[in-house]
Amino acid sequence: MTWLKSKPVNIIWKVLSSKGAKVYFVGGCVRDSVQARKIKDIDIATDALPSEVIELAKLANLKVIKTGLEHGSVAIIVQNERFDITTFRSDIVTDGRHSTVKFSLNILDDAMRRDFTMNALYMTIDGEILDPISGFEDLVSGRVRFIGEPEKRIREDYLRVLRYFRFLTIYGEKAESLDHSTVDACSNAIFGLKTLSNDRIWEELQKILLADNPNLSLKLMYSSGVLEAILPFAKLENLHRFLILEKKFKIKFKEINRLAVLNLSQVRFWAKRFPFKREQRRWLDTLLVNLNDSSSLRVRSYKYGADLTISAYAIFKSHLSKTLDSKDLAEINAGSSQSFPINNSDLLEYYSQSKALGDEFKRLKDLWFSSNLELDRHNLLTELKKKAEAKDIG
Repeated sequence: MTWLKSKPVNIIWKVLSSKGAKVYFVGGCVRDSVQARKIKDIDIATDALPSEVIELAKLANLKVIKTGLEHGSVAIIVQNERFDITTFRSDIVTDGRHSTVKFSLNILDDAMRRDFTMNALYMTIDGEILDPISGFEDLVSGRVRFIGEPEKRIREDYLRVLRYFRFLTIYGEKAESLDHSTVDACSNAIFGLKTLSNDRIWEELQKILLADNPNLSLKLMYSSGVLEAILPFAKLENLHRFLILEKKFKIKFKEINRLAVLNLSQVRFWAKRFPFKREQRRWLDTLLVNLNDSSSLRVRSYKYGADLTISAYAIFKSHLSKTLDSKDLAEINAGSSQSFPINNSDLLEYYSQSKALGDEFKRLKDLWFSSNLELDRHNLLTELKKKAEAKDIG
């Protein structure tokens, strides 16, 4: 728990508790600390009102971002590190997407409105854990359990269906820790997924796809009908084969690869629906171009790079129920390490800067591609000279 001793963490704790407010770390940072995982985001719960949190931050000259005041949430930046602070609260009204809350001074109220028992663990700056609803045992047992009746909690926010399966990828690795009645509750709430924005769905889906081993969760999502609701025509057997290749050949870890292998003929339709980042969209577009390129593996690796080519080829092989071998890797590595043996300046002896020069350069590169990158500089310069002499004679 070395993060508790970091300077930004201690600054934010001292600022928030300076007027006597109760301050606790909560959620993922506590879960990850208990399981010795890397800490990502630090969320804080307090009995101080949002207006009081903002005032305390301003007195300390800290940057404030008003992320969701109506829900009691404020972000504070300390030495370039972000902390999300939320006032204790309970839900008054929920409609499956939005909620109306009232603030509370009681940590139990705050704990009861959270989705899973393992999310209702609180920690002090000294590392002491508060467990108001007995979530600690569920966490160490890998049991993802709703607080209260799953059906009721899901109706409050249908995103909890996807959050449940996402948490299973992290904590519920053992099938015996599953509560099948909860999976049934998720299945019965499929209609509610239509009320969610594509942004919220993609945020959870990509986290599931990026899990070390998403197989169990995705199988349950498939059998329950949840996967079909968000990714129609997804084929899990393709992904299962790809994950084996991904691990064996240390293929670059990308959620877009895993999404694409679920169904190549559908991935463009899925991509239109979800708010991909520019890098994700560029990777998918180039991946599909690579897959449609009839060039050899060596040439494709030269054109698109080794990482993308091995990803594309592994996806292709997964659809054919085949594997990669050492020869495939050798060809990919050979292509990515090559440089085209000539450049534009070599053509200036025969051509001025013109379209004709560009066309000849392309012709020579196409010849090089046709030779599987075997033609060397001497071969290409000889071909250049031959073409130029024939042009002069003509």
